[in-house]
Amino acid sequence: MFRPPRDKEIFSSDLKQVKKQFIIKRNQILFVSSFAYIMYYFTRKSFDLTGNALMQVDLLSKTNFALIGMFFAIIYGCSKFIIGNFADRSSGRVVMSFGLITSALINLALGGGCSHLAWTN
Repeated sequence: MFRPPRDKEIFSSDLKQVKKQFIIKRNQILFVSSFAYIMYYFTRKSFDLTGNALMQVDLLSKTNFALIGMFFAIIYGCSKFIIGNFADRSSGRVVMSFGLITSALINLALGGGCSHLAWTN
């Protein structure tokens, strides 16, 4: 699943056609990469947005909020290092899709709060 994509043959020997396709592909990659990065940021920053509300209703202390934030930063840095090396050797599309889907599922599971089976005693 995470194997690098196969090399593709050159689609045209016509230089104008190659230049046109290059511009189209470059814009597609820019849009998709920007969109995926924005989605990652929404999931990464969701705790920062809800932290103040949790502290206001006394479900979370400032100390615990700071510790969770510290661990988020450490885990984020480590995962960027590990996944960056892994993604260089595999298909970027598959890694990006896998990361976005996994991140969304974790956020949905955590969003269930106490009503979710994983959090009940």
